[in-house]
Amino acid sequence: MFEERRVGGIASRGQLRMSFLRWAVFTVPLILLLGFASGRAVPSGSENGWYMALQKPALTPPGIVFPIAWTSLYILIGFAVALILHARGGKGRGLALALFAALGLGIALPFLALAFLPALRRRMPRPGGWMNTFRRWMALPMGLTALALAWLATRVAGPLFACVAIALAALLILLLAYAGKRQRQGVSVMRATGFGLGAIVVASAVLLPLSERAPSRETTGLIATKPFSEAALAEARATGKPVLAWFTADWCLTCKVNEEVAIERESTRAAFEKAGVIVLKGDWTRRDPAITRYLTAQGAAGVPLYVWYPGKNGAPEQLPQVLGPSTLAEKACPKGACS
Repeated sequence: MFEERRVGGIASRGQLRMSFLRWAVFTVPLILLLGFASGRAVPSGSENGWYMALQKPALTPPGIVFPIAWTSLYILIGFAVALILHARGGKGRGLALALFAALGLGIALPFLALAFLPALRRRMPRPGGWMNTFRRWMALPMGLTALALAWLATRVAGPLFACVAIALAALLILLLAYAGKRQRQGVSVMRATGFGLGAIVVASAVLLPLSERAPSRETTGLIATKPFSEAALAEARATGKPVLAWFTADWCLTCKVNEEVAIERESTRAAFEKAGVIVLKGDWTRRDPAITRYLTAQGAAGVPLYVWYPGKNGAPEQLPQVLGPSTLAEKACPKGACS
């Protein structure tokens, strides 16, 4: 009577938790050790003369904050690695581990190369006026990123929400510019800046929820679609026609590329019309709970997700997350079956 319910007939929830904890006992200390070793190899904080000589803004936190923040980050990384190692048999487990390794190597490789190859250090550009020019040019991609975020805010929560967010961001920029100017004049602005930041936080907490509106999702494209729901999926499958369940979000870059490259194409539209394909589109921009349940049931952590249901109630098939130009047309009309 005390036996825990088994998950999938393989192991109880308690056994699964213990498996994760065994991995965590190994990965968390390992990541902490690697972080400690990197900190000792390269002087940081008060031990780094170059850092201490920098003119830092008044809002720079005290030195004790940095080891606390880095230690917390290393612990979380260790738990994240343990979750992946624990997911034995999980889809994409090997790819996730390879991604972790690639990120770590990619971040460390330039510094390792400079440390062990003196010739590279000699080729490094000297500090000078070019750095200010480079900084100004870097404002261009940052500005484009800000425009993209404003567009996304409009899509997610409506134009009024985006306008309020832009106004609050502008106030924050003005506050930081004022603090920097006064600091260069040798005037302490800690209290005034803290008050201003507090006012912006309170205004954000009050105004942003009030301005949020669910925007209209009526869009037109080459492919005729219906909104996704479990009921719509069951109804579409009952017709015996092929069904494509297509899940996307406005903030998903891969989704947008797939739509331009593989979905919203004349060849795809023609093939779908010939084969009578029913397309159900699920918009996950606002994390719709019904779509979240479907994604979880499919073993997907997010979007894009494309599930192909063959005609006559055939077994469903998950398509690749990155679609080729002819992927969907070939699924609808394999080997010219529609011609």
